[in-house]
Amino acid sequence: MRVGSERLLLYVAAAVSAVPALAVSAPPLAYSGLSGLAEVLAEERFIRALALSIATSTVSATIAVAVAAAPAYLAARRGGFIARTIASMQLLILGLPPVGVGISLLISVTKAPIVSDAVEALGLVYTERAIVLAQTVISLPLALSVLTATFTYIPRSLEEAAAVYGASGMDVARLVVIPLAAPGIAAAWLLSFFRSMGEFGASLVLAGATPGKSETLPIAMYNMLSLADLRAAAALMSLSVLMGLAVVAIASSLQARVERAVEGL
Repeated sequence: MRVGSERLLLYVAAAVSAVPALAVSAPPLAYSGLSGLAEVLAEERFIRALALSIATSTVSATIAVAVAAAPAYLAARRGGFIARTIASMQLLILGLPPVGVGISLLISVTKAPIVSDAVEALGLVYTERAIVLAQTVISLPLALSVLTATFTYIPRSLEEAAAVYGASGMDVARLVVIPLAAPGIAAAWLLSFFRSMGEFGASLVLAGATPGKSETLPIAMYNMLSLADLRAAAALMSLSVLMGLAVVAIASSLQARVERAVEGL
């Protein structure tokens, strides 16, 4: 009887947790319908926006995961002050308005005497590179969080055993940590990619909203709303929702593979 009541509570909790996601994803899908989705996918402007979003998000997710890997491993293994500091920085960036983050980036890359010359040479304002910079900064906390959880789940005893048998630090990372963490690293990349796909505020400040040049998928939604075309904006949101469902499902499956691999050992 107790097992049945616990299972019922789990079902209720799952249903309640799904309500916000349904409240966000269902209205655009219902309003635009498949016909609205087909219409936006047939327009060259939106195809370009989608392609730009995918291209920049691919690069930014790769950079975010590469940058986050070492701090995440350090936080997972050392804990204490280091872990708290990294977690605090994550919460700070997550809590700040993305537009505010974009303003900070714009000031940093245009007003700093030494940095501004390099920024001008690299083209980090009002270009595709500016979009990548904004997306990377916004997605970095998510990459850190997922990677930290992944490395925490891998038992330290496996690394210690490999070290006892003479494996160097690089060998331990290459032969033990990375193979076990690989699905979690892939999940971190996917979730960072999806977060980058949805980035709006910082990209708008740093790169602008010019169609065909800096118009990503979320900026295209904003531009459609400014033209009072709610149906097109809803269709673009529906496209984001469908992509998000696929990404989240795959990422969840990958994270579960890390758990199964560790439990199998």
